Amino acid sequence: ASTGSILGQANLTVSGTTTVKRNMTGSAWHFVVPTAAGQSIASFLTANANIPLKNVSGTDRRGMMDYNETANNWNAFFLDVAQAGNLEAGKGYSIRTNADGEVVFAGALQGGAVNVPVTTAGQGWNCVGNPYPSAIFVNSAADATNNFITVNDANFDPSYKAVYVWEQGNNAYTIVNNAGAAFTAALGQAY
Repeated sequence: ASTGSILGQANLTVSGTTTVKRNMTGSAWHFVVPTAAGQSIASFLTANANIPLKNVSGTDRRGMMDYNETANNWNAFFLDVAQAGNLEAGKGYSIRTNADGEVVFAGALQGGAVNVPVTTAGQGWNCVGNPYPSAIFVNSAADATNNFITVNDANFDPSYKAVYVWEQGNNAYTIVNNAGAAFTAALGQAY
């Protein structure tokens, strides 16, 4: 497998459906954002049979979920191929696969600004990420002014001006802030 970036998203115009593949390590949870958004969740689950199926209290569910800020917890695993809704640009999802491999997103590539609705009704934690087909700067060490934390400064709780990147191997979050080492978010990375 290989990776690549498309630079100059502000000038990117793509019509039709694009397919983007994301490599995943098996049996590990990954926080991802669809780089090609708009696909129905049901069709995404159908196309990605490597996202495991589990019967929970008589209902078939898949190893994918989104975050519920109000409850300060992850929502239930998505319904197997009956999950309503579409994959949203910039919205983060937690996904697990059975084995090393890839998941495939089909939809529209993002260009220009992507505004993701966030809420603060509960603890204020939201799962968002990089919806672009290239890496983005996250903190000031990566780029002094054009980075995710600085650009979104007004949206952060003053006590938590950072992004929290899930590291499955450590079973913990890595805190990335403007005081730390340079950090860029790969395409499709959620935090």
